[in-house]
Amino acid sequence: MSYDVTILGAGPAGSATALALKRLRPALRVLMVEPLRNDLWRVGETLSPGCETILKSLGGWDAFREAHFIESFGTCSSWGSDCLAENDFIFSAGGRGWHVDRVRFEHILSEAARNAGAEVWCGGRVTASAFSGDGWQLTVSGPAGKREVETQFVIDATGRSASFALRQGAHKIAKDRLVGVAARFDFSGDAAPIDPRTLVEAQQEGWWYSALTPDCKMVVAWMSDADLVRQGALHMPGNWLERLQRSRLTAARVANAGFEPPLRILAAQSQILAKAYGPRWLATGDAAATLDPLSSQGVFNALCTGKLAAFAAFDCLAGRPAAQSRYEKLIADEYERYEKTKTWFYSLEQRWPESPFWERRRTEEQNAF
Repeated sequence: MSYDVTILGAGPAGSATALALKRLRPALRVLMVEPLRNDLWRVGETLSPGCETILKSLGGWDAFREAHFIESFGTCSSWGSDCLAENDFIFSAGGRGWHVDRVRFEHILSEAARNAGAEVWCGGRVTASAFSGDGWQLTVSGPAGKREVETQFVIDATGRSASFALRQGAHKIAKDRLVGVAARFDFSGDAAPIDPRTLVEAQQEGWWYSALTPDCKMVVAWMSDADLVRQGALHMPGNWLERLQRSRLTAARVANAGFEPPLRILAAQSQILAKAYGPRWLATGDAAATLDPLSSQGVFNALCTGKLAAFAAFDCLAGRPAAQSRYEKLIADEYERYEKTKTWFYSLEQRWPESPFWERRRTEEQNAF
């Protein structure tokens, strides 16, 4: 089986890459290998302003609108003080945001890629790879057994694992140890909160995130460093719920909702690949660089870098390999700007000078882990 481009991963970055490639040249043979997913739900339900524009440019906007997700016109936060600060998207150049069901959202994107002409293999993963000078030979294992694939270019869109890139010798540079411990709360009847905005609430050893989803549920996550989560045994529902009750605003949002176990432990550290490309391959989305959930830019970043990855792969196939190094520089420059903004925003919280969580974030340069 022979393809021009094989994309490993069918999340927002992988689907955006496939859609962009098919819009650049419909005749391109594009394969997207989607891993087997058993998750009933996934965190990542907030789309920031700007996603509408890029979805339109990829040709996925009509299918997205038909899903009837919840429009979001702003966010609010208790950060640096007990006062609630509001950020209205009406003043944003990107317009409104959205609250989505992440599983449905990713399915919509992968189906849009399929409808655009990309081939999608579900439940597959690469178990072997070899570079021959003008392309790659991949072994893809899945429900249909093993299949051998020849492809001129590989794009790693496998998320934080960056599994293909790591097999090629790349390594991650992590900037912190942030993790999330998340659960959902179910509202029955008319008990759902009227305010659908994302809420961020700083606390002594971390911060709370909460957002409404289209199925009348609310995702609530405690964000802190991995060692602090272990010390507090916050992977245990009883301890997690007790910590939730210490909050003022977040606990009030779910006071009339039912807790739905189990808790989900999620990696959330900021990290970037030291090398995001190699001979006829590159990484995109979270595989290339991951952002703190505080930024609410994860999905937007995945869509943008997926589109950029398509341009770089297209240029490389057309005999312009320098596009790969330009692509990596774009990723690195944007990540550097993000790191400066993140450091500045965390520095605004000065209420707990003795807290290890906040002390670690008070300097611009953090140790790599």
